Amino acid sequence: MGDDGLIQRFQITVWPDSKPVWELVENIDLGIWEPWIYQIFNNLDQMQFHSGQPIILSFNREAQALFDQWQKELENRLRKGNLPPHMEAHLGKYKKLLPALCLIFEHMQSALDNEYPQHITPQCVQKAIIWLKYFGSHAERIYGSSAHAIPQAATNLIRRIQQKEVKIPFTARDVYHGRHWAGLSNADEVEEVLEYLIEKNCIKCSTLQTSGRPTKKYWVHPKILEQNDQ
Repeated sequence: MGDDGLIQRFQITVWPDSKPVWELVENIDLGIWEPWIYQIFNNLDQMQFHSGQPIILSFNREAQALFDQWQKELENRLRKGNLPPHMEAHLGKYKKLLPALCLIFEHMQSALDNEYPQHITPQCVQKAIIWLKYFGSHAERIYGSSAHAIPQAATNLIRRIQQKEVKIPFTARDVYHGRHWAGLSNADEVEEVLEYLIEKNCIKCSTLQTSGRPTKKYWVHPKILEQNDQ
């Protein structure tokens, strides 16, 4: 709902796992990498650019064959029709992301070799493909969290209703105002959760006419309240 294509542009995104126990990590020596880092930046800084004449790197024959095979698999996957729209839109942008990663890897490797980049090598294409598999797995996890967010928030609301933290009947404002509950912290979030619960026949909504604006009141299915009593 409300998908405007913005999130699909954040393609280099990961969702790291949090360790259950915090540990202080010390004595990591990064000094061995420092000369290589300086070399990469210095070499890239010394590259000559001419106005109106961009540096263009093409795939060599082997790299082009790897890219063509990768693109064939991607295009067929996108056309099967078994991907959610958001994932289809996200993976569709990989056709640009892979060449972009190849350019970065090729320039970095050329800088380390003290050479001027001439073309995209198959080694860089293979590296980019590995990275895309990694980013793709995290994209599925990120979108999956959104897909489960509303059901989780709905379960949270039902639990709080059963514990009588929300009085029946209630309004949407009764849920979010001053509460700061996860997934229920503002009017938009609460409206989505309430619509979800109505679809699941857990609650029903009635509009009451008042002297001012009509007010939406929500009632909970009696069986849900009985479950708490048991």
